[in-house]
Amino acid sequence: MRAGLLTEVIKVEKPVTTIDEFGASYTRWETFIGKTKAQVTYTSGNRVNENNEIIFAYEVVFTVRIYHQIDERMRIIWKNKKYRILSLEENKALQSLTIKAELINE
Repeated sequence: MRAGLLTEVIKVEKPVTTIDEFGASYTRWETFIGKTKAQVTYTSGNRVNENNEIIFAYEVVFTVRIYHQIDERMRIIWKNKKYRILSLEENKALQSLTIKAELINE
């Protein structure tokens, strides 16, 4: 993998489920990887009308080095936007991890 292609800085967060004193569980996000370099490629984007609300849906591919222990439950923050991980693909020959993600509309 060419290091010069890793031009964008991303942050990876993992979910932590906790139970409060009343027995209710909730998920909070804590930083798993504070800052790492990635190659970012847009694959698709469109405008969707859901419940009379216009939502912009984007799919992005992030490529990082293979040694990061990222799984599908985590999320990526890039340019102050949150992305849900859809799939992971390891390429041992290039020592890279390809992450397909979609924009989370909040």
